[in-house]
Amino acid sequence: SVIDLTAAKPAVIGQPISVGVEPRGIAITPNGKFAFVANFTIGQVTVINLERLAVLGSVKTGGNPQAIAISNDGDRNDRDERVFVTRLFGELIDPARPDGFDDAKQGVVDTFTVGAAVDGTAQPAQVALGAVGAPEVPDPASLWALRLPICQGFDQYANVRPTRVLPGV
Repeated sequence: SVIDLTAAKPAVIGQPISVGVEPRGIAITPNGKFAFVANFTIGQVTVINLERLAVLGSVKTGGNPQAIAISNDGDRNDRDERVFVTRLFGELIDPARPDGFDDAKQGVVDTFTVGAAVDGTAQPAQVALGAVGAPEVPDPASLWALRLPICQGFDQYANVRPTRVLPGV
């Protein structure tokens, strides 16, 4: 449902919009023309035209999409902005290591442009985030320069998973 929060009493505008199964995250483009909703259970993002309050389509991301952020380059053109979708669960890097520890998993962020999603042609690219603390990846590169800015941008501050100390780290 679209709810007007600026009214004296919050009010639903129009009819509910069917977006998919278990919606979790939502982001609105800088100019307020489109909304993107992460549908956790079905691994897709629904694209909504906010002027018509209608679903335009969906983008298949896979995984369990959780949070969404949209870039803003300040040019007043929503179509060239980039959508970033985080997945809740890490993915196994090596199926031979299904032990659940962080150094055997990678985080995945799906990304595509607003224009491609609106046109129905989006083919998400994936950004893989390796395990922080892996001996072959220096911490300044994996943690401070990449992982923390992304997680903080998505307001993901706590991450509780099975962990173990790597030898020599």
